[in-house]
Amino acid sequence: MEDVFDILAAKVLAGEATEAERSQLQSMLARSDELRAEFAALQSTWNSLKEAAPVIQAQTAPSAEIPAGRLRQLQQAVRDSPLAAASASGKRVSPHNQAEESASLSLVAIIRHWLQQWSGDSQGLVSVALLRGVAGVFIWLNQPEAGRIVESPSTDPVAHLLVNQGRVEVRRRGQLLTAVAAFTLRAGDQIQLPSESEATVIAPDGDVRLRGPRTTTALDLAAEVRASNRLTNQPGQASALQLALFQPVPELLKSGLLVTTRSAQSIPLYSPNGATASMTPLILWKAEPGKTYDLQITDEFDSATPPWTVSAATPPVEFAKVEAWKGRTLARDGLYRLRISETGRPLTTCEYTFRTMKDGGAPSLGATTNPLHEVLRILTTAPSCVGDALAILLTLPPELAESELSLRLKLMVFGQLGQQDDFDGVISDFQPVP
Repeated sequence: MEDVFDILAAKVLAGEATEAERSQLQSMLARSDELRAEFAALQSTWNSLKEAAPVIQAQTAPSAEIPAGRLRQLQQAVRDSPLAAASASGKRVSPHNQAEESASLSLVAIIRHWLQQWSGDSQGLVSVALLRGVAGVFIWLNQPEAGRIVESPSTDPVAHLLVNQGRVEVRRRGQLLTAVAAFTLRAGDQIQLPSESEATVIAPDGDVRLRGPRTTTALDLAAEVRASNRLTNQPGQASALQLALFQPVPELLKSGLLVTTRSAQSIPLYSPNGATASMTPLILWKAEPGKTYDLQITDEFDSATPPWTVSAATPPVEFAKVEAWKGRTLARDGLYRLRISETGRPLTTCEYTFRTMKDGGAPSLGATTNPLHEVLRILTTAPSCVGDALAILLTLPPELAESELSLRLKLMVFGQLGQQDDFDGVISDFQPVP
């Protein structure tokens, strides 16, 4: 079975597999977690080896001596190898190193196929020893320079994964994580979508829909999105969204996301704010514990329209569920004034104006879809109804509300609204990446 897997993996990665061979490999991966993890590692290594092709091809150029210092380092690296030491002493290799040796043997099949393509060795005469040497030197040369110590993977986001159906497994630094709603991917992550699972990948260049069974890597997904480039962003807004979603956390404070406003109201309004696509919008504001509030909405275009009023309310207020407002909605393409004050304290009144969209906005993606899809749709549609986006973000279930993607989207919206206290609060909610 291992030989079959090696052959199929080599053909698929080299782009020479038939449809039947691809299906056979997918079937094997669907039945074995071990093979899925191994294929993901091989896929990542294969991509790196392809990038290193010019180095290998340079062997046809006139030879040059390896600098003495580098030669001594290479020789010492080989001598220090646990596999080399075990072979010389006749000792049994530890289970950990056995796993490394197994992965090396599978890698041999891939490298053998690749070198045959380059060298024309159609008889398969490239020796196992040579292949292992190439793999070992390649991996060693691609370690960090300082002492050749492997550093932790970058914590910068490569992409964000929205799980639409089922679950998605992510392997990070040897740890298996399960993404059930939203997950932020890093450069070294390996992703496995079991059968019947679906997800959407959001990358700096757009988005792409995935269906299982499938095994891939975060970097490959980002490259796939770059090739398809299907997300339509509005000029200006797109750059702000990309900054919010993919900027390293330490850089977010100086990324220009926070808009400076001339003055701040004592009762900050979240929704509706500026414009809304809903004729029965969720009314949401920043309330103080233990206090209630009085609301009044008036039609600025038609003074004869009776105002919408409610007393002693706490946020959020669902427009359609207020008993006194039953059967009434806002008008399309309208302008409205919202007054909020603490109950019994009219001097605390804050006033906001907002407008309703002429066409009511694009249709919702539906209750069965990940709500963060709807937030992204709102923020990439002109004009952007940031209050509508914030209304969703502030009422998410815990598994989504605590995700890094949700925090980054809140950061963008609070920044757009100039809500500095809330912006700073979201920054403090970010946790170090494991």
